[in-house]
Amino acid sequence: MKTQHQEQALYDPVRRFFTEAGYVVRGEISHCDVVAAREGADLIAIELKLTLNLSVITQAVDRQRLCKEVWIAVARPARQLRTRKWQHLLHVLKRLELGLLLVALDHPGQPVEAVLLPRMIDRTQVIRRNKVRYEQLKKEFWGRHGDRNKGGSTKVSRVTVYREQALLVAAALHTHPSATAAQLRKLGAPAKTWNILYDNHYHWFESKGKGLYALTEAGQKALCQYADLLGDLQQDQNIASQQSLSIDQTR
Repeated sequence: MKTQHQEQALYDPVRRFFTEAGYVVRGEISHCDVVAAREGADLIAIELKLTLNLSVITQAVDRQRLCKEVWIAVARPARQLRTRKWQHLLHVLKRLELGLLLVALDHPGQPVEAVLLPRMIDRTQVIRRNKVRYEQLKKEFWGRHGDRNKGGSTKVSRVTVYREQALLVAAALHTHPSATAAQLRKLGAPAKTWNILYDNHYHWFESKGKGLYALTEAGQKALCQYADLLGDLQQDQNIASQQSLSIDQTR
């Protein structure tokens, strides 16, 4: 049976961790759970909590008013270390410049692991590393036609630029028993028609061999479901074609 620990069970392992690193450690100093320091150096604050939650994060942020270096120490979770939620929590702590200690309370010796150091973050470096993701976000934002998704919705089909382009491919294929990507391109299908047909992400298309594709029943239903959106897409497509033709005639 798993032992039900109290928050104070974290203190001795954390105290030992900092003592072995050459710090003097004291418990319950003012409103801080733990304070550690080396001679002549700044104080370090450590907040203890059995689980990593908003309560201990806000406490740690408050301690940053007093100490440059602040840690959170929690009991090591059994399973969630590889989950996306856990990674997001670590990202929040990193952005807040907080350190994180995991204490294995149920293991002999109760080892402590420093999984995140309380370092100052360089936002320009973070933005630079995520430049590609930003450009993808920007492309998706300006590439969509209108606002057809409810913010915060889950487990529903979303209208993306990819879905819009797949609709144009389906519309071009609708009046033909089968056709190749090149033939559909001549009918106004988008540049990535071949990729869309080959990937068949929505199961709207069926390969007939020799590069030929046909529209499936799911594709027929999609044309009905997104009829309004398709009308807007085709209208914009016609306007773009007319503008292109007008430019060519003036050259």
